[in-house]
Amino acid sequence: VPFMTIIVVGCLILLVLGTVFASMRKQDHSWLCMGSNMALSVGFWLMMGPLFVKTHRLDRIFFSQRLKVAKRLSNRALGLQVGAMVAVDAALVLVMARVTNIRVALVPAAGAGESVYVCVTDV
Repeated sequence: VPFMTIIVVGCLILLVLGTVFASMRKQDHSWLCMGSNMALSVGFWLMMGPLFVKTHRLDRIFFSQRLKVAKRLSNRALGLQVGAMVAVDAALVLVMARVTNIRVALVPAAGAGESVYVCVTDV
């Protein structure tokens, strides 16, 4: 697994999809609220997950009890760990959206006398 590629994909998801979801007019599209949460969450874990698992690999190599080569952690195993992080977080975001009833609401804007659409929850 090319970890730098995964990090770049995570950054692009954060940058592109985060900007797209933030700039769209929400009106009656509650899926945009869910989409922005999912894009930010998955993008973060795709960006930071490879860094976490690579740090774990270095910890196993350099800080083992005996100064010998620790059991090798293959790139495939590290890629599966990143995939598991993303899958667990995506499941948590979906559960959060179901439990908190995320939706779009029309809220008065401060001072301008206008109203804006924002994402709100019951919690």
